[in-house]
Amino acid sequence: TTIGLLTELTQMNLDNNRLYGTFPTLVNLNKLNQIYLQNNNLTGIFPSSIFNLNVLQRVYLSNNFFKGESSLLIFNR
Repeated sequence: TTIGLLTELTQMNLDNNRLYGTFPTLVNLNKLNQIYLQNNNLTGIFPSSIFNLNVLQRVYLSNNFFKGESSLLIFNR
């Protein structure tokens, strides 16, 4: 996805935007430290690869439609 080209991105604040579809690929966003995607219509299985983002400190995903065990995430840094 094109969001993966934003390699200098440090915060993603897209909550309450009625976004739909699957979670975007973020593997190239090594400076990303906060993700706010709550209150959208995102679906699918949340990718565990997000935990490879070393500086990531906050992830807000409530009120979406993720499936499977990976939607029950424990994140502690």
